[in-house]
Parts: sequence; structure tokens; C-alpha cells
Amino acid sequence: NYEATVTFAVSEVTITPTTAAAGAPVRVNGISVLSGQPSNAIPLIVGVNTITIDVTATDPRFASSYEVVITRAPAPPPSPSGGGGVSPGIPVVPPRGVITGDAVGAVTVAGVVVSGVVLTENSSKSGWDLLGEAFSAAISTRTSQGTPVSMAPDGVMQVNPSGEVLAGVTGYLPGSELAAFMIPRSPLAAAGRLTGRALLAATYIGSAKVGPNGSIRANFTVPSSTTTGDYVLQVNGVTDSDEIRSISLRLNVVTAAKPRVGFTQRSAFFDSQSAKFTNDGARKMSALVSSIPQSATAVRVSIAAVSVSLSTPESNLNLARDRAAVIVKELRARGVKGEYTVSVTTSFTVDGAERAKASPMITKMTASKPTADRASINVRSIANDGSVQPVVDGAGKPLTTVSISYSDAMNPGRQST
Repeated sequence: NYEATVTFAVSEVTITPTTAAAGAPVRVNGISVLSGQPSNAIPLIVGVNTITIDVTATDPRFASSYEVVITRAPAPPPSPSGGGGVSPGIPVVPPRGVITGDAVGAVTVAGVVVSGVVLTENSSKSGWDLLGEAFSAAISTRTSQGTPVSMAPDGVMQVNPSGEVLAGVTGYLPGSELAAFMIPRSPLAAAGRLTGRALLAATYIGSAKVGPNGSIRANFTVPSSTTTGDYVLQVNGVTDSDEIRSISLRLNVVTAAKPRVGFTQRSAFFDSQSAKFTNDGARKMSALVSSIPQSATAVRVSIAAVSVSLSTPESNLNLARDRAAVIVKELRARGVKGEYTVSVTTSFTVDGAERAKASPMITKMTASKPTADRASINVRSIANDGSVQPVVDGAGKPLTTVSISYSDAMNPGRQST
């Protein structure tokens, strides 16, 4: 094996392998190279770079592997005139625990792992809040529509192609740059360090300038062409002492889950002549709300309020309206946000004169074919507008019913009833 050290000014190298046996195949970082000919340019990061050389003899049973370890020096400190300074614009070697998968994240300063940094899962379970000496950071992900993407059960962050990485940091050098990269973890894990192959596959996802108070909030978009798989997300910036602080977090790029349309429904919340929840009705309301995932979107609430037990159509319609108002108030108090559709339902039989008197009160109805001078009129929610018909009991009596539909992309396997 071979080792070399270069200055910061050397940003790439080529390798020219020469074999003892003419025609022996050679691969540099997995790419074929002719003996005696230079390889493609290999970019160098600040710190340790490992380049692999594989040689196969004329007899394929015999092969040799070599490593060239090149250490690139950091940028020189800024001159008194204010020029120079370190640059966060290239990836650095992630901590070994992140490379091997033993840790979900870690922080380095000038290549040295910082101890005592506390990682806390954020409230939306979409990323990590980090707190260390003289700095803090909040790193999370969301879809292109702005919905937080939950982390995997093992604490690895997840994002979709075209999704976003959100970074909010404090304790950085005012006016410096904050840059973000995604480095495929498989070549890192195989070599145990940041090889030229891994660096070539790293994806730059953006940068932003730190504000005058040393903090910034920035959004970085993951390219739509990004291959799904296991990555190290790296957010690099400059400390007040002009050193590179690198936050490395494990990140899975996953295909966006196809939103599932969920549906949940409950009925019979009241006694026959009351607009007050029964004990059983209150329990049903709690079950209804708890069955809606926190990640639900496009929520549609359909309320079919029913009353058929009072003596007149007017009193039944008034009671049905009261029941609808009680349900709407309860759902809103419990935080159910979305589009509400409310209909009132009753049924009665009247002659022609009474029907004319009642009809101005009724906005939705269906009528059966008249028999002589009488008609049976059923006032109920009509499905043409997407509302849901009320549930009926075993005797055919309609019941006050609440039906809720929603989309849920974050829990595609979840079912609610």
C-alpha cells in the first residue's frame, strides 16, 4: 500500500498503474485502466482519501489489491486582510459510526468527532434536533407538497426524490456558507472511509449564506433523479473559529408512498329526542377522532344528522340541525380540520296541501310515486355531491351518522373503520 500527503491546492489526482505482466487487467476505483496509462481524474476531499487498485494476473486465479491513501490538507487560515478561509463546499469524511450504521448521526469539527452532542427526535418524527457546545441544529425532511416524512423505526431519516431537506442551525460564522450533500453509504461501508468512488457519487443539494447572527434556516431539494437507497446526509458549515463543522446523518431515499384513501364512520350518538351525547355516543366520538391518522390530509367530514321521533317535520328538522351543530362543535374542538358537509334528515307522510307547506324548509329530498292524493316523502342526504347516506338500524330507522374520508401517504398499510 502507498500513502501520500498533498496541500489543499491539490483538488484531484490521477493514478498511472504499470503491471509487470503485459496485458494484466487493472481497475482503479472499480474502473478499468490500461497499464501505463493514467486513470480518470479522481477528486480529493479535505482529509483522508482512499483509492483502490485491483490487478488480475494472466492466470485469473492470482489477483492483488492495493490502496493508495492520500491525505489532503485543509485550507490555510484567512490572511489578516480578510481573504481565504476554509470552505464547506466539499464533503468530508463522515464519522465511522455513521459509515458502519452503528450510529444514526454524529458531528465533527476539523475532522474530529465532537462528544456530548445530544440528538433528539423532533415532534413530527421527521428528523433530529442536535444540541452541542456553542451550536444547535434542526434537520428534517418533507415531501415536495410540504408533508413531513417520518423516520424509519431505527431512527434513519427518510426522503423522497424531489423532496426537501430542512436545516436550521445556530452558532456558525456570520456570512459563511452552509452546504448540504448526500453521499451513498454502500461504498463508504465497504471501504470504511470516504473513497474516491463514494465522492464521485456524492450529490450536492444546495447551499445558503449564514445570517449576521450566526444562524440560518434553509431548504435543500433532493434531485428527482436521485436513486433510492442508503445515504449519509452531510450538512457542512464554518464555526466561529473558522473550522469546518460537519453534521452527518443517515438518510434513506425512498419512493413516495401512493396516498391511501382512508375511511372511518360511526353512528347513533344520541337518545331518541335529545341533542346531547349519550355516554356511548361520547365514546363513539372519541373512537372516531382517534382513528384518523395524524398524517391524514384532504380530510372530508360528512355529517348526516337525523331525527324521526318527534311529532312534526319542523321539530324533527330542528332537532336534526341541533345534533349537526353539536357534532361539528365537538369535532372542531378535537382538532379535526378539513371540508365539512352537513345534511339533515327526517321522514314523514303528508297530503298535498301539507307537502306544499313543508317544502320550503327542505333543501334535499326524494319523492316516491304519488298514490292517489298522498305521497311518501323521504328527506335525506343525496349522494350526488359525495356525501354519505346515514346508517340505518335493523328496523330500517336512519341514524345520525358521521363519515370521514382522508388521504394518508405516510401510513399506507393502516386501515380504519
